Amino acid sequence: MSARHIILYLAAAVFALVAPLVVPNYVTQLAVLWMMVVLSLTWDLIGGQMGYNSFGNIVFFGIGCYAAAVVQRALQIDYFLGFAVGALCGVVLAMLAAFLLGSGILRLRGQYFAICTLGLGIAAGELEKVFDPFYRGDAGMGTAGFGLGLAIAQRAVDAHGGAIRASNVPGGGLEVEVDLPLAHG
Repeated sequence: MSARHIILYLAAAVFALVAPLVVPNYVTQLAVLWMMVVLSLTWDLIGGQMGYNSFGNIVFFGIGCYAAAVVQRALQIDYFLGFAVGALCGVVLAMLAAFLLGSGILRLRGQYFAICTLGLGIAAGELEKVFDPFYRGDAGMGTAGFGLGLAIAQRAVDAHGGAIRASNVPGGGLEVEVDLPLAHG
């Protein structure tokens, strides 16, 4: 990271802390601005910094950010406390929506889901090895991690009597499919 980037980040942080005190008439606009900054940065991270987001991401982030802004404005409390309370309420509301929508979707489709990457795939000979603990393969070049994620996922799926598979996606990328049996009871 260059010195220029560090200076820009520090300037943005100082602005974020000082602006509500310097221009109190714009507290609502500043709250919305910072919620949008948090939304876009989180969106970028969840999308794998490749611009890919699902409909669920869009809905839950939208619900969360809208709730956070409304709560912060409605409470008429200190900017920083309002921001924290608003963000917490936004997270709770988004999780509630995810629970309600998710349980309905599971009843329609069954307990199956797949996760895909848009990056490099994995060599065909390595597909079964990706579930071995600490295995990262050649495609893991330059990425962080310890090679435990898929090993843990496989153990969790096996413990619930399900199946997990990895395959390459045509055009590049890896798809991991999880299929769990319906619970009876």
